[in-house]
Amino acid sequence: MRSHPRRVSTALVPAVVIALAACVGSSGGTGSDAPLPPVTATAAGPGVTAAVASTAPSSSLAAQPSVGGGPPAARLAAEGGEPVAGQLGTFVWGDGGSDSPWLPGAPLRVGADERLVLALSPATAIGSWRARYTRAGAGDPAGATLLGRGTGDIALTAPARGSWTVEIAIDFAAALGSASYFWRLEVE
Repeated sequence: MRSHPRRVSTALVPAVVIALAACVGSSGGTGSDAPLPPVTATAAGPGVTAAVASTAPSSSLAAQPSVGGGPPAARLAAEGGEPVAGQLGTFVWGDGGSDSPWLPGAPLRVGADERLVLALSPATAIGSWRARYTRAGAGDPAGATLLGRGTGDIALTAPARGSWTVEIAIDFAAALGSASYFWRLEVE
């Protein structure tokens, strides 16, 4: 007797794929802290196509928008120190943007008068930039002190001892857009 393969209704495939992707995305999948690759599945049948993608947990840097979807991540560090991704504030990028209040900033400890350098990920050409700071906890930029400005690569000197919110506003080259990033500097 000859065996015939079973046919599965393609109408159920999209629902199963969506349920599977939701389970993987919400549970973290492996139970470890390692990021999971995105889950993508496609089911095809007579008139049926479903594509599902889930996002996996990742570092704060990876959570920042990419050049294709938004401004690059900005990481600030004292020379030789561990870089810290800034909080993304107001930005204009492609067909979109966001208007943000003055943010408290991502925490970063540095020494007084220490040289600070900024790196973008992915690397993106900078047209011009401006850095300014206020006392930590300020709700707006009123009374902000200029910390530096220039064109091209960003390097500046940390302010005096204290707790500060630093904003670095960047206008990207080639009219890509603009963005502001925030750090809370604990200067020792």
